[in-house]
Amino acid sequence: MRSLILTLLPAALAAQIPTDAVLVLETTTTFYTPNWRLVDPFGGGWTIVHNQSVWTLPSPTSLAVDPVDPRYFFFQTNPSSLAGTWRQEVGLLATAQQAQWGPWQQGNAERVACGPNHVFTLQNGTVTRSARTVGGGLTTLFTAADAVDIAAAGTLVLVATNANGTPSPVLEYDLASSTQR
Repeated sequence: MRSLILTLLPAALAAQIPTDAVLVLETTTTFYTPNWRLVDPFGGGWTIVHNQSVWTLPSPTSLAVDPVDPRYFFFQTNPSSLAGTWRQEVGLLATAQQAQWGPWQQGNAERVACGPNHVFTLQNGTVTRSARTVGGGLTTLFTAADAVDIAAAGTLVLVATNANGTPSPVLEYDLASSTQR
């Protein structure tokens, strides 16, 4: 009986680990309160990501899940904490594991996006790129007036703009050809 329980226990625990999940920032900025939730988009509920590190407080301003390895997500810390883009690993049973800072961006930024090969940040309209792996250098790609958000899709970097609340263009930067439209 004991061997049966020991055999079934890991399977039961593994069943609780979300496999198709969305990582959502909490809005609270109070110390010692959860900063992240993993949400099941298929109606399975949510779970708090436990053991978050103190440098994530107050809540980060932006995050992006790594499309190559969804165990990791990149987040941009609030300027009042240790500024920069960090990579955090979500471990078993939604616990925050290893975090790394610095290879991507050590300054403040407003938004972060992650593509298959690069991490992108947006700060005061300037879009920068660094390697997704440790040790990548930082490269400025372009500046976009009134930029408010950034996304990465394949070889494209997309930047949403907002000029005083009027309909504004979405800028597209093609990494393969280094062209913008």
